[in-house]
Amino acid sequence: MKRIIINKNVDYEQVKQIIDKNEKAKTTFRYFYNRTNDCFLNHLYNVIFYNDVDPIGYCHLDKENDKIWFGIFICDDYTNKGFGTLITKHVLDWAKKTNIKNIYLTVDENNYPAIKMYEKFEFKFDKKIKENTLLYCLNMEKYNG
Repeated sequence: MKRIIINKNVDYEQVKQIIDKNEKAKTTFRYFYNRTNDCFLNHLYNVIFYNDVDPIGYCHLDKENDKIWFGIFICDDYTNKGFGTLITKHVLDWAKKTNIKNIYLTVDENNYPAIKMYEKFEFKFDKKIKENTLLYCLNMEKYNG
């Protein structure tokens, strides 16, 4: 069993420091670098996950217009170890309790581990929105946790 510590008191600078230390996260979590500190005002839920004292990753639900967006990154040293699944489950369980109806995400079409995980949680491919970017949606009524 993996033990994670959850920090819900998250600010922009904390997340930036963690992402800046992770080369892979910088390339796959581009969302963050396209936003300012103000973007956190639209976030419904922000969490940083730790393994004892080291950050494992960050996840958020963000409201933009009429859509709720899911964002996650896992620190380079913790990828492909099941932490993404644990973190995603935690955030989706929170979303289910708060009666969110649909959750959207974008993912690079060659990010096969992420796509596999999203599909395990019943995210469904919606459409290709850019040359290498896919849009997925999860109908929370179908999410069973």
